Amino acid sequence: MTKDKLLLDKIKKQINKAQVISFDIFDTLLVRPYVRPTDLFVHMEKAYERPGFAAERKDAERRTRFRHKELEDVTFDMIYDEIDAEFKDMKQKEMDWEEMVLRANPELKQVYDYALEQGKKVIITSDMYLPTEFLAKVLRKNGFDNWDKLYVSGDIGKMKSHASLYFYVLDSLSISPEKILHIGDNKKSDMEIPKTIGFKTILYKKFIDRYISLYKNVKQFLLQRPTQLGSSILISLFGYQWIHQYVVHGNRRSYWENLGYYYTGPLAYSFMRFVEKDAKEKKLNHLLFAARSGFILHKIFKIISPNIKTNYVYAPRFFKIVCFLQFDTYIEYQKLINYFCKKSIKINKKYKGLYNKTEENLQLFFHSNRKLFEQVANQNARNYTKYLKNIVKNDDKVAIIDDSANTFSGQSNLERSLGKKIYGYYFTVLDTKFTPLFDYSAFHETIYKRTVKNNDINTRSWCWSFVEFLLSAPEYPVADITENGIVHSSEKNEYEEYRCKLSGQMCNGAENFAKDIKNFFQGNDIFIEFRTIVEWINSFLLNPTDNDYNNWKNVTFDWFAFNSDRHDFLVRDKYKYKLLCTHKDVMMDTKFYWDKTRGIIYDQDARNNKKIIRILGIPIYKKEILASKIKTKILSGLVKKVETGNNNLYYLLGMKIHQNKNSKKVKCSDIDVHKLHNSIICSVAKCISINDLHKKTFSGYKYKYTDKTIVLVGAGPTVNYYQPLKNVINVGTNRAFLRDDIVFKYLFAIDKAGLETISENYYQKFLDYDAVKFIGDQNMGKYFQIPESVLAKHINIYRYQTTANLIPSTFTKNIDSEPLGNFASVALQAIQFILYTNPKTIYLVGIDCTASSKQHFTGATISNLGRNESLANNDKINIFAWKKLKEFVETYYPETEIISVNPVGLKGIFRDVYTKEYLYRHPEIDEKSVEIINTENKE
Repeated sequence: MTKDKLLLDKIKKQINKAQVISFDIFDTLLVRPYVRPTDLFVHMEKAYERPGFAAERKDAERRTRFRHKELEDVTFDMIYDEIDAEFKDMKQKEMDWEEMVLRANPELKQVYDYALEQGKKVIITSDMYLPTEFLAKVLRKNGFDNWDKLYVSGDIGKMKSHASLYFYVLDSLSISPEKILHIGDNKKSDMEIPKTIGFKTILYKKFIDRYISLYKNVKQFLLQRPTQLGSSILISLFGYQWIHQYVVHGNRRSYWENLGYYYTGPLAYSFMRFVEKDAKEKKLNHLLFAARSGFILHKIFKIISPNIKTNYVYAPRFFKIVCFLQFDTYIEYQKLINYFCKKSIKINKKYKGLYNKTEENLQLFFHSNRKLFEQVANQNARNYTKYLKNIVKNDDKVAIIDDSANTFSGQSNLERSLGKKIYGYYFTVLDTKFTPLFDYSAFHETIYKRTVKNNDINTRSWCWSFVEFLLSAPEYPVADITENGIVHSSEKNEYEEYRCKLSGQMCNGAENFAKDIKNFFQGNDIFIEFRTIVEWINSFLLNPTDNDYNNWKNVTFDWFAFNSDRHDFLVRDKYKYKLLCTHKDVMMDTKFYWDKTRGIIYDQDARNNKKIIRILGIPIYKKEILASKIKTKILSGLVKKVETGNNNLYYLLGMKIHQNKNSKKVKCSDIDVHKLHNSIICSVAKCISINDLHKKTFSGYKYKYTDKTIVLVGAGPTVNYYQPLKNVINVGTNRAFLRDDIVFKYLFAIDKAGLETISENYYQKFLDYDAVKFIGDQNMGKYFQIPESVLAKHINIYRYQTTANLIPSTFTKNIDSEPLGNFASVALQAIQFILYTNPKTIYLVGIDCTASSKQHFTGATISNLGRNESLANNDKINIFAWKKLKEFVETYYPETEIISVNPVGLKGIFRDVYTKEYLYRHPEIDEKSVEIINTENKE
């Protein structure tokens, strides 16, 4: 991307030709730091601790627009007149929050300034409920000044999306439309509508959408954390910095500074927010950041909370050995004795007299001369106590902050030297025998507990060494403690020098991230959860780019020297990392590596040559594994339980798992990993083929029906009480096409079961119907399958695949590359297609969810012949799925309204409306308590 990416010659020419340049505001001139605009309400709810505000604020706007259907747009005052009394005080807070977070779009700022430089008359035209005076204030605050007119739909009562605001602008300026160039981000209201009037237009593609589409790891991350506020803010901020860096600064940051900004920054920030909140609650007044991972953490904390007393201190694990002669882990006695020989002439003299220096003899030498070693250790302990007491006062309430804890050596060192209990804060904690001995809080505690039933394989990310690298300090390891204090290693090491250089750059990037967050949100938290950080880091590790490889290929470092506590006494081996263990040719001698979404991992431990087999992320350490272990949620949707008398059988991806009746254990030898591997490969291959198929099937439909109304018609009995709406797009499912007074543009069917029973057959009529037909494939056998040879004889037929027998069903907004969520109804597949077209309104007709108890509108019931399932259970699954769909729509299509016509099973989920014909047949429903729609005269 060049600095003048948007100011291409053709855009300059269009500006030069026009007399008036019109700009949209939101997502054009001004941007919010949220992927989803309504996350602003969620953020306010959390920041002000007002549960329920976000949902009520969105619903109040919806209710306001419904009450005032005669108006094209509503005002901010009208929305807060409608809102629940509990939240009326949030009105001014919302305006203050908008003013705080809104920022100038650096790309459009260049275009705006260019237009003014050319002497053009600049106007601003926006569909928005916020007051004109407020928007004018925010625009000027962000450098958008010297405009001639500001047109806001809420105050004027006319909207761009209705075209009336454009005609209002023309009358106001007394100018012909071809003399105006309008620039905005909405395809419909900012390009298509003004173009029909005669305006010249430029459609601006939002930079956040370009950023997300450009980076695979960003897209994957959002799919994993679609509704989390922290992920919305992170990606929006990263997109803003991405475009700001390229447009304003011309990409001046180094790769490593960017790595610090995008990964170290969020990691350190979220952890420090956790520490800040908890330390204040516990009234701790002195926080000690343990070297070396505390280096960056300390700097970030000072930005977040500068008023709490803090210090950066050294408490390495090897001080536990050289000061207190405590050994929690394996050590090399040769290195241990070498250290003490340098500190004691007596030890050195005795050591030189040792004839056979085997590891066994060295261990014996140490224990035989322990008193000499204790003399040196005691002096070291006194030196260390002196060092700490120069930092910590007797009455300080102290806590230590470190990245992780296993033996709690740092906290133990401080407690011994200071002579009092202190508190610990850790990003993550390993469950060991030491854990109950210390007072601590962890950002997340569940770490690789072999005895825990629900093992969380993501707790420390897919490569914890990468996390430690992100938090590494630009300094050498600690080598000794003397009367004068800490002594760092003086050994020249080109690898450490290079790492220190990179760490310094990452630290700068992380500090810039924390400063940007503070600047954007004026000190307010952005509520990043632990899981969000882990998945953000994993998204990087699992999706490396060529640029990543090019920068990491020269990074070589002493792995165990990363922790200064291990520098002198543990085994040291050098590994050359390529993206730190994301591929099989790195740290471990990995014979076979698949990431968590693909299944099997064979690991060869580099230190003790112990083979560890992981089946879909579950480590198997023995010859047997508890069957319950295989039923964890890690394998959700992949394990099937079949009851067989007094015993149960389990099938993993269709493969029988033999189980001992008495011990309830599964022999690892009985798990055919090759068969399991082949099953996973087949699933991956199928997903790839679905990607290719769906690109052909659904190409061109994205946003096709923006601002349109679509009616989804099912085959439930309530269809009989529906009179077709006019000027809408009709989508039918299964036998709905039999309503010959409804003209269907699209039809959906998943298999023959929805089109025929023992006594009925509408199968051929469906294929002959003049509409675009989407036919799904569930691979459920001959009874259900619509043969390809039959489809080949008909036109306008397109295949699609579902998640059935592949992966657990989920809704997808990416129907052009992913299988459609199956659930138990073709209507739930059709709705995913409809949402993909981005309509303004969706009516649900005949979606009754009553297949088990009522007939189709045609009079026949569904045949369940050959179908190994319960129709009553399907009804429950459908209703539950529609409830989940509501959440999906609120997240990805908040501007789309779904309306249930004559609801039965879906009652209360969406906006409910009734026809007079249905109410006449159902006198138990109070007409005064429901909304009536007259479909017969509806335009």
